[in-house]
Amino acid sequence: MTTSTDDWKAFYQHSLELFQFLEQHTTKLFLENERASLDYAQDTYGIVTSALNAGYVGKVPMAPRFIHTICQLNTEEDLARFQMLLQQYQELYVQAAQTPAATTKFPFLMPRLLDASVYQININSSKAFLSKAIHPKDGPHSLKTWSYTLEDYVSFEAAVEAADAALRQMEQAGFPVSLREQETKRKQVLSLDVDTAALCQQLACSHIQYRKPSGTQYKVQLLHRDQDTVRDSLGVYVLRPQQHLDIYHSIPRKTRKDALFVEHHPDEIVFPLELDGSYYRKQA
Repeated sequence: MTTSTDDWKAFYQHSLELFQFLEQHTTKLFLENERASLDYAQDTYGIVTSALNAGYVGKVPMAPRFIHTICQLNTEEDLARFQMLLQQYQELYVQAAQTPAATTKFPFLMPRLLDASVYQININSSKAFLSKAIHPKDGPHSLKTWSYTLEDYVSFEAAVEAADAALRQMEQAGFPVSLREQETKRKQVLSLDVDTAALCQQLACSHIQYRKPSGTQYKVQLLHRDQDTVRDSLGVYVLRPQQHLDIYHSIPRKTRKDALFVEHHPDEIVFPLELDGSYYRKQA
């Protein structure tokens, strides 16, 4: 009898096999700029099995949440093989998720064989952001972290030195901050926390909005010969060997100067540190 862990491992192994097949047996008509290959074990997405990742050696590489591509199978034999691999992908996912096949929601990453009636694809891309509201009742918010291991004094010394310097910079700039130490399964972490309630009172706002770049989002219009245009999010689109279509990628629009989260907006909170996102004061 297999366990749920065994089922998921089998699914992830098959997922990698499917994408390696697509990398080797398709022509990429469109591939997002951030990615060099559909074989995600070869790039920085997911968990890559290597001697450098000692904690993950021997484990199956995890698939990324998103891949944006339009690829075309090379031969009819490739099409037959792809359809078989895709069916197995779905069956293994249903088994691992332990949900009825009819109601299973498959990952966005799952490749899709486009209908033969599609004759044109219009691609629109724009910057994607992770946005989160931080309220006074949420308590202290971590602005930046530094990690170290107890066995490595050099990493400990470097983390403490960097965290202390950041704390002094923030205090000199007048922000209500403190350092907090926490322990995870594999390492120790120093966190620079800002007192959200005190900061909101200081800035006369109801809450703080955190915004972090998360890549590029791709929207498409699929034009069919005998039905209405379909609007969709671009994932992994697979075309048949002899399928001909036109692909148009529009130039992203410039951000308006009066946009809410434009750089150097008057509501942006300028911290004297390099952070992974931006913060804005907001009113209810």
